Amino acid sequence: MRLFIISCLLFASALAQTVCSGKVEAYETCDKCKCSGIELVKNPHHSYGVTLRQCTEDAYADGHTFFSYRADGECVYGSYDGLDFSEEVACTTSKFAPTEWAWKIYRLECLAHPCYGIMSETQVCTNCKCNGASKRTAQPYKTKEHCEFHAFSEGYNYYNWRGDRELCVFADDDSCTTDKIIGVNHEWGIYEMSCDEPVCEPHVGLFLNGVPAGAVNCVSGNSCSFETAMDYCSTLSNCGGVVLDGGEYQVRSGTTLITSTTGDVSWLKADCENTEDWYTYLTGPCRTASNGQGTFLLSIISSTIEGCRAECVTSNACVAWEFNPVNGRCEIHTETITHSSPGTSATTICGIPKWTPFDPFASP
Repeated sequence: MRLFIISCLLFASALAQTVCSGKVEAYETCDKCKCSGIELVKNPHHSYGVTLRQCTEDAYADGHTFFSYRADGECVYGSYDGLDFSEEVACTTSKFAPTEWAWKIYRLECLAHPCYGIMSETQVCTNCKCNGASKRTAQPYKTKEHCEFHAFSEGYNYYNWRGDRELCVFADDDSCTTDKIIGVNHEWGIYEMSCDEPVCEPHVGLFLNGVPAGAVNCVSGNSCSFETAMDYCSTLSNCGGVVLDGGEYQVRSGTTLITSTTGDVSWLKADCENTEDWYTYLTGPCRTASNGQGTFLLSIISSTIEGCRAECVTSNACVAWEFNPVNGRCEIHTETITHSSPGTSATTICGIPKWTPFDPFASP
């Protein structure tokens, strides 16, 4: 399916949402309690029948730190008629407790991904599990992405995941390799994680000042992945580098490294390798797994390969870009691309990021 829309309109709408470059964690702050005022059901952000994951995703994307959630799928956040149901006082000192129903209050936080380079994983085997993996030893993480994130954060090279029961287990190398158990339920799988070396040296405990004039992406409240932020920085003449600040990768104008008291990490643009190396270039138009053209935006503002690639960088939805130098056609793809079709057009180039987009939302 082709979608022909002026690209900048889509990009502008994406800026309205809060984006986390790592994982959005929802911490339960109290049980049988709710933020004060949420009984006002006319609140536009009062919904029913949603999962805790969806409530977490929606509340964070709307820019809130707290939300109330009931076990039957009732989710409340935001404000109505001058009352804010997600502000700190309403959800802490002024919260309503105890509640008759199973309400809980959750606090949201963006956790930076511990891999500064390119994260990848390989499934070692199927019908197998690490020695000792069971429901009794499982971690409290209910999505595969969340399991990987925390396993890597805690220093493991492997993790176990059983999809039908949402079981996540961390284990040492021997338990998952030489001592692994085979012939178990087919839902079990062992996964090995790896983090490629960062393309440029991180400066831990240091930050860069200033926001580049005119920067609209990869700034506070609209964070990007590290690769996207640095690639965007490379398109700005007044950008000095990228800072990991409060879980968000942001472009900065400064070039002088300053001591941070909050654990910031910085990368200088001048130290980085060519960001063009972060893409796989294929000959021919981009194609999906079904050999289709997929969903894409036809750009009306980019007529060079550099401009097309830069336009992809400014879109959180972009998973690949396609450019034909003969007619200057640029496509920004939003559906997963797996290969190209060189027989269709030998002059067209399909560019796919080498990193895997990381889902920041996961159930607590």
